[in-house]
Amino acid sequence: MRLLRKIKLDVIFISSVYVALGVLVLLWPQETQSVMCYLLALLLLAVGICFSVDYFRKEVQLDERSYALPFSLSAMIAGIVVFAYADEIIDSLNFVLSFLVLFSGFMKLQNAWDMKKLDYSGKMVHLVLSLISILLGGVLLLGLLSEFHPEVWIGVGLIYGGFTDLISSFTLSRIRKDAKSREM
Repeated sequence: MRLLRKIKLDVIFISSVYVALGVLVLLWPQETQSVMCYLLALLLLAVGICFSVDYFRKEVQLDERSYALPFSLSAMIAGIVVFAYADEIIDSLNFVLSFLVLFSGFMKLQNAWDMKKLDYSGKMVHLVLSLISILLGGVLLLGLLSEFHPEVWIGVGLIYGGFTDLISSFTLSRIRKDAKSREM
């Protein structure tokens, strides 16, 4: 039960971020992308510093898969590079945001498929919602709307993805709960 609650909170958080990001991109496309770029740089630097401090504070790890130092140094270098090349990276943020719209569609596609497996009658609605997201994400990734203010379409796609992810995830959660109660 705790896992389901955590998953729901994660879905709510991610969907809210999608919607907020979509609104920000619609209202202030350039400023939002600049802020996102610099926040990414700060995040990479903070992660790098935290992992470095953690590495130097701990005893030697016997687990050979613990590569905290190279990870931390790489994160710090990536943060510095993002700061140094922010203008070039900002240009590629449309690609990343378009990919998020596509990813949202794939999430809904899996939910629709799970609804089919659980024999839910409304599965086609969720399939259509997912296909719209996938189509919009694909069109944005390919740059087919580059002449028609792609930031606006990306913003719309993120808002649509966030709201429909919430609807799809909560519907699937309810269906799973009903299916479990019928099994008992």
